[in-house]
Amino acid sequence: MSVEQPDIVITGMGAVGPTGIGISDFKRALWGCGPSPEAWVHPATQRSYQVNRVDVDACMDRVRSKTLRRAASISVFSVAAAQEALRNAGIQVDDTAGNEQGIDSTAVIVATSHACLSFSRVFHQQSILDQPPIPAPATFADSVYNAMGSHISMSLGLKGRNMTLLGDWDVGIQALQVACEMLRTGEVERALIVGADELDEILIDCFVSLRLVRESESQNCAKMILSEGSGAILLETAQAAHRRGADAIARVRAVHTGSLPKGHKKNENLSADISRFISGVCNGVTTTPVMSGANGSWVGEVELEGIAKVFQGNGNFSKTPVSVPKTFLGEGFAASSVWLLIAAVIALCERKLPPTAPGFNSLPEGLECWAEPTPLGSESTDFLVSSLGPRGFISAALLQR
Repeated sequence: MSVEQPDIVITGMGAVGPTGIGISDFKRALWGCGPSPEAWVHPATQRSYQVNRVDVDACMDRVRSKTLRRAASISVFSVAAAQEALRNAGIQVDDTAGNEQGIDSTAVIVATSHACLSFSRVFHQQSILDQPPIPAPATFADSVYNAMGSHISMSLGLKGRNMTLLGDWDVGIQALQVACEMLRTGEVERALIVGADELDEILIDCFVSLRLVRESESQNCAKMILSEGSGAILLETAQAAHRRGADAIARVRAVHTGSLPKGHKKNENLSADISRFISGVCNGVTTTPVMSGANGSWVGEVELEGIAKVFQGNGNFSKTPVSVPKTFLGEGFAASSVWLLIAAVIALCERKLPPTAPGFNSLPEGLECWAEPTPLGSESTDFLVSSLGPRGFISAALLQR
């Protein structure tokens, strides 16, 4: 399924992650290959693995919402990022005047891959282990998948439609596709997409068992750093943004979402399937830099192989410039798929390609990355963002300054 909307624009962005709280912190980490990962020690093997965590207390200080006092970390991340995106777009979320500020006409679309695992785990532990089994009601409320969306609407006074998407690592770009469809049909004038995921010992242990997580002593990028946080983007029709005097940061030229016929199996045909999918998004564009969702795992390797095939034989440049920010931001699942979109917008605005972590050497022939920020050529007006998940779901977007 695809949507092409030349008049859909981005007017606000927000980010919460191990990079810090806010777009300014995100930018500093993006240009400086930060942050430095923490160590998570496996309780059984005592082996140490690299993870990126969020300072939840600092996040709570930023949002200062009474409704979040007992909320899960993922809900706090989500509200903080959403609040920043709205404020950066000039919408005063503390003012519940409604239509005048666009509050009533703003849809909320939350994307997540794992939702609130921490509260779900505690709720089930209390249900089974406590005698008598009396799980705390507070833990149940945030154990459901749509908890983040509810907190965003309640905390920020948003009265428009609210939905939650559960999906693969690309689900944040899937949310972008849904938002574009709602804007295209005139269902809403604004749509706030929020990608969020949190780390929990269950989740970390699962990916460690799959041998996908980078050990603490490792100096290369052969495996993933696990991460957590949230990213938010406010989208509007160009007409709606113009009416309220909002500046358009970037334009959404195209966004495609789909699944690959070969599923999650790594083989030669899979990269060809990815290539055909990406070509459909590019639609003749042959000089765009790429923001790849590769993360050091074999999934990322196959994604990059598919991207390289899209631009093979192109005489406009010798190699396609690509940035792989998950090599240091980490794999934050739904959050990092929105971080990729935010990073691409920042790169377009500042005319620089974000660096890739030193030690990453998994680029196929035809692609090139750098360990330092690199100026983009004047001909680079577009940016391709791609993300592939282990279950074969893939999404890509073409953004324009």
